[in-house]
Amino acid sequence: MIDSIATLDSVVALGADDRLVGRINLSGSDDPSWLDTDVEAIPLLGTWPTISIEEILTADPDLVIGYQNAAEVLGPTDERVPVVAVAPTDGVTNPRWQDVLLGVGDSLDESDAAEEFIAGYDARVDEVVAGLPDGFAGREVLVLLGQAGMTGFAMGPSATPAEVFERVGLEVSPSLEGQGDFVTLVEETVPDLPADVVLMLDFDGGATDWNAVLADLPAYAANPAIAEGVVVVDGSLWLNAGPIGQLQLLDEIIEVLAP
Repeated sequence: MIDSIATLDSVVALGADDRLVGRINLSGSDDPSWLDTDVEAIPLLGTWPTISIEEILTADPDLVIGYQNAAEVLGPTDERVPVVAVAPTDGVTNPRWQDVLLGVGDSLDESDAAEEFIAGYDARVDEVVAGLPDGFAGREVLVLLGQAGMTGFAMGPSATPAEVFERVGLEVSPSLEGQGDFVTLVEETVPDLPADVVLMLDFDGGATDWNAVLADLPAYAANPAIAEGVVVVDGSLWLNAGPIGQLQLLDEIIEVLAP
C-alpha cells in the first residue's frame, strides 16, 4: 500500500511491487509511464486529498507507507494497520527520492537493496558527467511549470528536482535563490529573468502548445531566452520521478539539453 509516484517508483525499484494491494494517487499526476509494471492493475483506493483509511482497509493491507502528509491524514488508525511515513515533506516540497527509497527500503526490510540502487545511480551519474559534450555544463536553466494552458510558476534552485541538474553541471535559476522551491513569477520581472535555456514542465499531456501560449503573453515574449523557444518535457517525470524515473530523467536531460 503506497501513495505518490515516487513511493510507487521506489517499491518497483526494490522489486517489491508484487506485494502491493493498493495505491493512492497523492500527486494528482498521471500514472508513471516509465515503470515496467502494470500500474493500472494495482487498485486505486483514493486520490489526494480525499483519502480514507476506511476505504484503504478494504484492501486488507499489512502496512500503509507514504509521504508524511498522507500518513498524518490517515493515522492513527486504532491499530488496525500501521501507517508509516517514509520521508518528511514540507507543504508542496518534494522529499529527495533517495530519502524516499531508503524509507521504503527500511519499511519493507529491503535497506540493502535501496543502498545498492543509490550507489548504482551515483556511478551512472559519474559515467554520464565524464562523457558530457563540450559546452554542456555551466549553463543557466530556467524551469517553468505549466498546466491547463496556464503558467506563472518556476522551479527554484532549492527544489529537490534541481539536484540532478546541478550534478551534471547546470544551474537552475540562481536569480530565484531564497524565494522557495517553486516560485510565483511576477510579470514585471519575467522579461529580465536570465537563462541560457528554458524548460517547460508540461502537465497537460502534450495538449498545449506552450511556445504559442508564451508568445501571446507580453512579459514572457519579452524575455529573450523564452522568445527563442522553450523545450517542452513531461512534467510528471521531471518533477515527480522516483529512483527508476531518475535514471530515465538523467539520460533525458543530456538528450534535450545537448548544446
